[in-house]
Amino acid sequence: MRRLVVLLPLLCMACTRHTLIHSFRAIPEEGWRRSDTLVFTLPPSSDDAEYALYIDLRLHNRFPYRELWLAVERHLPDSSLISRDTLCYHLSDESGNLCGQGINLLQYETRAGTLPLRTGVETQIRIHHLMRRETLPYIMEVGVRVAP
Repeated sequence: MRRLVVLLPLLCMACTRHTLIHSFRAIPEEGWRRSDTLVFTLPPSSDDAEYALYIDLRLHNRFPYRELWLAVERHLPDSSLISRDTLCYHLSDESGNLCGQGINLLQYETRAGTLPLRTGVETQIRIHHLMRRETLPYIMEVGVRVAP
């Protein structure tokens, strides 16, 4: 019983900071084409607030590059551009050792700045790759996480 009394306040504190959205889009087996923009529509916010935006990657350890460059755009429902950022994921170190979490399927997460959400307004996050190669193999999923 004493353990429950100690754990209950900790559980309540953990529930106060929630993730607004954490969603992934699968990439086709034939690869991620540069023209294939991934679109994530965020639900309308119940209040005006700034959230942290994170972009997640899940890729196979056979991905052929040490870095991956992405464009991340934030749009309002009428397609007006709010902002555009470029992200670089350093997937391995100078010696070629992979930096992601996992063994065969590696996960990477990068904070992509803040995201202002407005009451009752949907926001879209659009992501595409900026690599020279038209189609990138071995990328399994790309995700978006929005949290306080």
